[in-house]
Amino acid sequence: MRRVLIVGPGLDLAPRTGFIDSVPPESYQPWAVIDALVGLGLSRLDDLAVIGADINPRVVDHLRREHDAPPLLHLASGLAPARSLTIEAEYREYFAGLGDAIGSARQAPGLPDGRPTRLVQVRPAAARTLSAERLDIVTERLPGQPFDLVIATNILPYFDDVELTLALANISGMLASGGILLHNEPRPGLREIADATGLPLQQARQAPIAAVPGASPLVDTIFLHRHN
Repeated sequence: MRRVLIVGPGLDLAPRTGFIDSVPPESYQPWAVIDALVGLGLSRLDDLAVIGADINPRVVDHLRREHDAPPLLHLASGLAPARSLTIEAEYREYFAGLGDAIGSARQAPGLPDGRPTRLVQVRPAAARTLSAERLDIVTERLPGQPFDLVIATNILPYFDDVELTLALANISGMLASGGILLHNEPRPGLREIADATGLPLQQARQAPIAAVPGASPLVDTIFLHRHN
């Protein structure tokens, strides 16, 4: 994959389920995506362009600064081991290697509650793959070459059906033939809207994160659509 678009990467003040505010605000998703693509052999740093597109100009400015000044990422899991929660081995393995493909990583000083932490100094070669643009995905498309992959997580639930249709039509218009849309919105009716915009569902998966005794496991559900 050579061209990747991340819609709405945002700027996290703290891990969303932990509310840890001891580190500077950061946009973590672009770095996690680049790390995964390179670490899995789906992309090369010397042949990869990732665009973080956000409606908030502050997010865009933040990512543009990091293109020229590679950040030191302070990673802290939103989950801490507890008697009522068991973190899955696959999640622990993923977090233990997060950042290895894009920088120099080491374990950070532990937090009092025992949650996993890491420090990752992003390499300049990885930072140069990332650029940023301001974009309202409901009303706009980015010009230029089509994308091999578009990631839109945690943004589609905010749209009504009309806005969702427009957003998916714009994503479809920016994807290359055979390109992939990845999202995590399970809303009823989304599949029909995606089909109408040329993005039929290919597969859906649940990634287990933690087990909770007496309750449903904590999972993230991911949907993959391929542009036809």
